[in-house]
Amino acid sequence: MAGWIADFFRLLWALLYWNGRKTLFRLRPDSRCPCQSVSDSGRAFETNCDAALMWARPGRFRRVCPLLVETPDGLRCSVNAADVRPFWGRAFGFYGTGLATTYLVTTLLVFAAFRGIGYPVSYKAVAWPPAWSQINMARARYFLKKGAEALATNNIKGALFSLSYAYELAPGDYDIGFALASLWQITQPGLSDRLYARLLAEHPAKNDRTADAWHRALLARSDYAQIKELASAQFRRNDPVHAGYWMNALLFATRQSGDDVPLRRFIAGPGPLAPQWHRVVTAELLIRTGQEGQAIAGLNQIWPDATDPFVPYFQAKSLLELKQPRLTLDLITKYGERIHDDERYALRLDAYAQLGWLSLLDSDVALLLTPRPTGPIMELLGTHLAKYPNQSVLDRVFARLEAAPLAATAENHNALAVLFCAAGISGDFKKMHAAALLLDQTPNSSPLTIAGFEDFFLGKPPPRHIEAFLPSLPLPLDITYILLARYSAGHPVSPAGRRS
Repeated sequence: MAGWIADFFRLLWALLYWNGRKTLFRLRPDSRCPCQSVSDSGRAFETNCDAALMWARPGRFRRVCPLLVETPDGLRCSVNAADVRPFWGRAFGFYGTGLATTYLVTTLLVFAAFRGIGYPVSYKAVAWPPAWSQINMARARYFLKKGAEALATNNIKGALFSLSYAYELAPGDYDIGFALASLWQITQPGLSDRLYARLLAEHPAKNDRTADAWHRALLARSDYAQIKELASAQFRRNDPVHAGYWMNALLFATRQSGDDVPLRRFIAGPGPLAPQWHRVVTAELLIRTGQEGQAIAGLNQIWPDATDPFVPYFQAKSLLELKQPRLTLDLITKYGERIHDDERYALRLDAYAQLGWLSLLDSDVALLLTPRPTGPIMELLGTHLAKYPNQSVLDRVFARLEAAPLAATAENHNALAVLFCAAGISGDFKKMHAAALLLDQTPNSSPLTIAGFEDFFLGKPPPRHIEAFLPSLPLPLDITYILLARYSAGHPVSPAGRRS
């Protein structure tokens, strides 16, 4: 074995050294043959090969030079000295095969190691150099998965480590950046904001998803200064699908912060404001400056240029906030199907509650609860109860829920969360706890977070503001607005401009 190993390394050297010497000999025919013994004749089949003498088995030298052959007298060179020549093809073939085999074995071992760890990498990504960038991406996807698994067990520290490392490996990957920004909003809001801003700049095709998530994160922290900037920028993109969403966000943020400047800037320019939005902003400013009569006169009519679904809803909702429920009901009837069904029901329930028309309220609630309860219906009723607590209606909703429970799925998370909050706001802590048990089983909830919300509604010390809990529990926007308006650490502003 030792001799074989020694001859193998001699072969590696000999393929280059002796072919090189022979090449020089062919270029200088008058020089001495580099490999034949000088004491022999130099004729074919009579001359020894000096190059093979030191090998453990000289016959192995034939892998370098096939001119060496067996004769009755032993190994001899089969050509005359003048005809000795190199065999570079053998050298290149040997080295090429060796390198290819080594590369194949190495890449297979690396591939097996990566897959053994759990990296979802393909063999092509390991073996093909132009595809090596996919290795980091595969590793990043692995740590993204590990982060998701850590989140599922409420291991926030582990999730942060995995997602941060994944983002280092693939800083251009949107999904990883988005997941990290969403998680950082709980523990590192400053880092979360910077990452959301970067995602907006680097991934314009994902603008809607990024901006919405960032808005919800800012809203949960009552960061109205940044919301105003974000909402203004998004509204000015002239996206007809989401214009109402961003106008609503801007109205709430400016109302809560008592800042009318962003709205006045819209009126002032630089570009013209579409007529429907000009009407919305003008009506809002009239309300905030105490000109309620003029605002009501404008709100209580069909706006022919109201093409965005948010505009009729804004009119009806503003009339409700101005304690004009009868006008709200009239406006709902005038607009008809231009107001979405869910919004029409919500506005009508709120108007009945303001008017004290309990029989009509009970009739609509009974109509909504007659079919088997669904997530959207329960969310609608829960949102109404959060605004207008009513023990009788709350009892009916929870009785129906007990008879036909909602499955604790991600699709029903919002409904269960809203009912949980509605019961907490009403002070019915038994129902609140029952909703908490269901909510705890949904994929988006954490027992610690729900327990914190329960303590908040129960008023347990130490006293904390709602902003301490909102970032950790995904909630629909409507219930978030209600909780902030009711419990915010800031100074919310009423529709008429009076601080509450």
